[in-house]
Amino acid sequence: MRKLDLALLRNLSDIKSLRELKGLCSLNISKCAKVEDLSPIHSLSGLEALFIAGKYQLEDLDFLKHFPALKEFIFEVQLKKRDFAPLFDLPALRSGRFISLRDFVETPEALQELARGKGRELKLELIGSGKIKTATFGFGAAV
Repeated sequence: MRKLDLALLRNLSDIKSLRELKGLCSLNISKCAKVEDLSPIHSLSGLEALFIAGKYQLEDLDFLKHFPALKEFIFEVQLKKRDFAPLFDLPALRSGRFISLRDFVETPEALQELARGKGRELKLELIGSGKIKTATFGFGAAV
């Protein structure tokens, strides 16, 4: 299996069996209200696309280090710590989107500086105003 879509599975509560899907390239976990622990996905190092949406609150983006092949992501989650540096450590990453990112305080200039410091090119688009915004990232190849 290369692609798995777990969307709107309201009774799904345990995703530990995902650890066995070593060949998985694309995973969508969206609106699975009873899933609380996302850590089983950490063993899926071959993931190229990851989509997570729902009531999830992620501590930070450090968990992305488990996905060196990641090319794209879409996250509709809340981040407790908004350190975007881990994004720039993923050599294959080309695009990412945060939807409904509350209190997005990083300025485009600060993120560009971070990208340059990591030898990456960054295209950033912020949509929305007030507390809820969508941030879309486009990553160029490492320099």
